[in-house]
Amino acid sequence: MIQGRAHFHLSAHDHWLVAVGGKSSHVVRNSVEKYSIQTKKWEFAAVLKQPRYSHAGSNYKHDIYVSGGVVRKNSTTDTLKFNLATNHWVPVAQMKCPRSCHTMTAVRDRIYVFGGETEINGVVQNVCTAIECYTPQCDQWHKVAQKSSFHCDKECAITELAGLIYLVGGCKTNVTDHRNDVGSYNPESDTWKVQPKLPRRLRGAACAVLALSEFQRQENVTISCNILFDNISVPFHLFLISSFQVYIENRHLYFD
Repeated sequence: MIQGRAHFHLSAHDHWLVAVGGKSSHVVRNSVEKYSIQTKKWEFAAVLKQPRYSHAGSNYKHDIYVSGGVVRKNSTTDTLKFNLATNHWVPVAQMKCPRSCHTMTAVRDRIYVFGGETEINGVVQNVCTAIECYTPQCDQWHKVAQKSSFHCDKECAITELAGLIYLVGGCKTNVTDHRNDVGSYNPESDTWKVQPKLPRRLRGAACAVLALSEFQRQENVTISCNILFDNISVPFHLFLISSFQVYIENRHLYFD
């Protein structure tokens, strides 16, 4: 990337990767960068109105939505919408509960946020509502659950597959309490299901869905490739083991 950053949101949209906000050392960023898969170059996009970090984001149709995060040492209820075609940020309805270090994903016509924490002037508290849901069509948030059945509070990885939301890893209130839990949430029935645990405990990871070919589902395949981090090419070893879930930690990908 052009600027180093951590605790930022990264979205894949069309043939672009979009990195939003974050911080580097003691600098909180309002900059936004986009990476073209075609030209293999980074360039700046429209900046955020306020610098923020530890926010969450998700794609929905033609837009990228970003929620919460820490702004001026306080977790916020902000929700912002970014359109790549217009290169413009628009504020939309705010969440019910200020949160940061949470997760966010879209399922069908709604966007869900899970967990996180509320930071006020450097003091961290539990979020007042574990799960919230946003409906873009009517620009409204509503509370789904006061508490969550999932064992982790924040810094989970999240992805959606076949209408189910998967939460992976994370930690409890104590950030040293890394977890290897995996759970799936069904928004239609408002039910949770415990999934097989990760082979190791992790927090602050990323999770994605990979569509495998029929051959790859039947055979174990090992692939090596390179991913660009801060203009440094880092080798990845991809282990494809008959599944759709990808677990990423410390620049390594885990397929399980």
